[in-house]
Amino acid sequence: MTDPAKIDCPTDHQDPKGAAGPYDCQSFKWDPRTVELQAGKINSKLYAWARVTNAQPGDKFWIEMKNNTGETGPCYPVEFKSGRNCTDAIPWESGAHYRAGCTVKGTTKYTAWNTCQKK
Repeated sequence: MTDPAKIDCPTDHQDPKGAAGPYDCQSFKWDPRTVELQAGKINSKLYAWARVTNAQPGDKFWIEMKNNTGETGPCYPVEFKSGRNCTDAIPWESGAHYRAGCTVKGTTKYTAWNTCQKK
């Protein structure tokens, strides 16, 4: 079985700081971290991003998207040093699924794929 084709990450990416109504779509605990897929509105448009609370120096994390043709790709990876603990936000695309990924000391884990439709 071959890996799915890789997508090009959206060029319209934003800093999610100050996004309206951010909410957690999926998350998991990885002591002492919490890895989260979040969504919120920036300039009235829905965006998604990855965030790691209690990130430790050297942690790597990113947002990954899968479009409706099955193509996947990690976008805007971050290696945590200190300070900002989230990726850039990418626009929400209709029919796409998103997840957050994190690598700690060579081990990678992901949230579940999610359409993140706020109820």
